[in-house]
Amino acid sequence: MKFLKTDYLGDGVYGMFDGYSIWLYANDHKQPTDKICLEPSVLTSLNNFAKQCKSISNDETPNENVPLLNPQILSEG
Repeated sequence: MKFLKTDYLGDGVYGMFDGYSIWLYANDHKQPTDKICLEPSVLTSLNNFAKQCKSISNDETPNENVPLLNPQILSEG
């Protein structure tokens, strides 16, 4: 499969775009340990979930043991 764009997203996650779906590869973009394909409808659901999580995290006092969501990612949705 040929990807039109590949970026390192952080935490061992690589994002690739094949022209339709976004693929997430874990640990290595050439020989990943895991792969997830996000079709457009799944990506929309993930973005909606992230917005709900952001709303919850804004309403509650942050727990120092739980990392907060990256606000840059959430604002792009």
